Amino acid sequence: MPPGGSGLTTSPAVHLGARGAAAHAGRAEFRDWLRELVAEPQQDYPHFAAALSLIAALPPSEVVPLLRHRPGQLDEARAEIRGLIDTALARGVPGLLLVEEEYRLSQLTAETAFVEEFIGKITDPRTGWGAMWAEFHARSGAAPKVAA
Repeated sequence: MPPGGSGLTTSPAVHLGARGAAAHAGRAEFRDWLRELVAEPQQDYPHFAAALSLIAALPPSEVVPLLRHRPGQLDEARAEIRGLIDTALARGVPGLLLVEEEYRLSQLTAETAFVEEFIGKITDPRTGWGAMWAEFHARSGAAPKVAA
């Protein structure tokens, strides 16, 4: 028996039973996992990042119009998310419960800025990548053919 104690333990397993102890351990593990997700940046690899990694396979004459189309799509997504947030807030949902949507808005805003900057890097007549990129495609002919 611990000094000054009654001999009873304060272990969650004793108070909660076996299922309660498992639930307690599960909550602890969940919180540890969540702490790691919040504190440690991880590389997410969304579809657009995958496309960017392969973008040189398309000629800039195709890529620039596609990129110019993207900000409009991103604007629509932002407007939809903003509307959902505003509606939820108006209905009394605490902003804390919408933080992932606020994060998504920030991501879409950053992506729009990136796309606009990327277009500039391709199309700038003095320093743009477009001329070199187009020359590469002109020298190599059509897009690489995949063996059957």
